[in-house]
Amino acid sequence: MKIEREIYTRNDVVLLLLDWLRPLKEHYSQGAARLVIGDTASHYSERAAHMEGYARVLWGLGPLFASKNQALSPAVLSEIASWKKLVRCGLVNGTDPAHEEYWGEIGDYDQRMVEMTAIVNALLLSPDTLWEPLTSAQGRRLLEKPNMIAVHEKSGHTLLYPAGQHAYNFGNVQAKYQKFVYSNQFGFSVQRGSGLEDGAFDNTLAVTAADEHAWHMRNGEGRYEVTAQYIRMEYRLVRGVAVETVIVPLKKGHVRIHFIQADIEAEYADGGFAIRTEREGQEMTPEMTCTAGGRACCVFPWGTAGAVCLKGAGEARIVKAFPNTNLMYGSTVIPTVCYRMGAGTYWIADYFYGDEANRDITNRDITNRDKANENEYSGSGNSKDSVELPQIICQSEAVQIVYQSERITVSRAVPISR
Repeated sequence: MKIEREIYTRNDVVLLLLDWLRPLKEHYSQGAARLVIGDTASHYSERAAHMEGYARVLWGLGPLFASKNQALSPAVLSEIASWKKLVRCGLVNGTDPAHEEYWGEIGDYDQRMVEMTAIVNALLLSPDTLWEPLTSAQGRRLLEKPNMIAVHEKSGHTLLYPAGQHAYNFGNVQAKYQKFVYSNQFGFSVQRGSGLEDGAFDNTLAVTAADEHAWHMRNGEGRYEVTAQYIRMEYRLVRGVAVETVIVPLKKGHVRIHFIQADIEAEYADGGFAIRTEREGQEMTPEMTCTAGGRACCVFPWGTAGAVCLKGAGEARIVKAFPNTNLMYGSTVIPTVCYRMGAGTYWIADYFYGDEANRDITNRDITNRDKANENEYSGSGNSKDSVELPQIICQSEAVQIVYQSERITVSRAVPISR
């Protein structure tokens, strides 16, 4: 089938996408979890191949569902609604071990792990369609598949915190699978070089041997643990630097605690969200950013992002990433907490937040925590961007995070078994 059409607007793309996908509908299985187009084989199982068919379509449908799709005819809106129902049905059945169309368990070097990126992308873009309608049991089963925690902040910011994701022999696997968190507002960045700026190390911990300026993020995964409240993971950053990281999502932002055992003197960079530096003719100006000791924040008319050192001798800075390193925006900056430590055993903790829902912020200030006796950042203009800082209590076999009315305890007495 040959389709020729002039493309001028998003709605033109919507109509073209629906024309492309319409012939596939009759090839979905009864439970909608598999797309069976032919009898060709691959080096992985037929069940995985049928799940691949289901997932690949989401690269188009996820962005389609993310918009209200206004100014379209009732017939087109009805067709979009039918696709939403079909995709949601397949998602529920494919992740249900009791259903005959269950996708199966994911093992090492599994094609289904690759296809999870399309599902995660669709979840990030359209949580109101694919996540919020799910029951608690359905949502739990789904999160057990990508091994992650999903958080939906009130502003519409959706974040996925993964663990146990790794693949070899594919491009940019570290950026695609091994960041600490993925966001529907900030996307993620891809490394172009070995410096902090061209490395664009957003939402990851990077390391370089002292004074070598050759930065690396983790590559590979050790043992990990995923609970309803936190993620623990073990990995090696480079030879001689082993890390156990605990990530605790909060109502706003998240805490990262890194337990580091190093045989070498090294520098570390704990990067936050990569926020764009311009939007619709507005550009970042120096007064929109601030660094003060262990704290860095960006407060732009289109959103905020920040990084705060909670434990350790961290120095915050705002890293200007190389152009076109972020998948969503051409120019970004990354609030980052940097450390330099000798050989030994340490633990450090940082807090990160970001939100592009704040459209009316016109000024910023950082209220000194000790002077003001309160844990928050405060905007000094007509708008206020208040960020309450969590408290960290580290004991010999447990870590407690106190945030607003929450008290989350992470036990380190039990070794990670997965």
